[in-house]
Amino acid sequence: MKAESATPILQVDNLSVCYGAIETVRNVNLTLFEGEVVTILGPNGAGKTTTMEALMGMLPFSGGARYCGESIEHWTTTERVRRGLTLVPESRDLFSDMSVRENLVLGAFSRRFHGRRDLQDELDGVYSVFPRLKERASQLAGTLSGGERQMLAIGRALMLKPRLLMLDEPSLGLAPRIVTEVFNIIGRLQSHGVSVLLVEQNARAALAIADRAYVLETGSIVQEGPAELLGRDHRLTRIYLGLKS
Repeated sequence: MKAESATPILQVDNLSVCYGAIETVRNVNLTLFEGEVVTILGPNGAGKTTTMEALMGMLPFSGGARYCGESIEHWTTTERVRRGLTLVPESRDLFSDMSVRENLVLGAFSRRFHGRRDLQDELDGVYSVFPRLKERASQLAGTLSGGERQMLAIGRALMLKPRLLMLDEPSLGLAPRIVTEVFNIIGRLQSHGVSVLLVEQNARAALAIADRAYVLETGSIVQEGPAELLGRDHRLTRIYLGLKS
């Protein structure tokens, strides 16, 4: 586990989200420190994606959320992105009729570059994380495999130079071999100065790379702790995560 800094990069206190009269997320508390990978696990409909969308300003919420020590409740989504808080949604939202390189460049829409060399340096940084994207730079995004599309979605987010990257179901629809490759890369993002909040159905893969984990059930956190310990909790893995004990 990474050493905990004095101020969490993300501190969420009693976050609740309502759809009409229905409260789908209730009093969620979570903390993420600089350099950590923290995962939110739980069954479908537990409120994992809703929590992330609220943190990105896509849904209204009650409670408190602080990013790098500052309250974000009144920040727009654009302001959150500009300050280094970025979400890669489950849908990936790529531009299929644009090339890999064009998707990456467009992903950095809110950043200012000082000439072509500066932009190319940032592209090279992403290519160093995802060498396959460099090989496919001129290829249309719509022709990529599922794993390559996920790599492009993450790479596009990295063009924004995030401090905290939120990933929603990055293993969705991927073959097991590709899941392993993508998760290995996610685990290495710490060395690039990126902290990660990961929502994932594949509990085994998520726990293998995470420092800490939270388990959501019907909108509330029912368990939390070091990922290694939660992975050894047979009752947890059997009932909440669908893994064999």
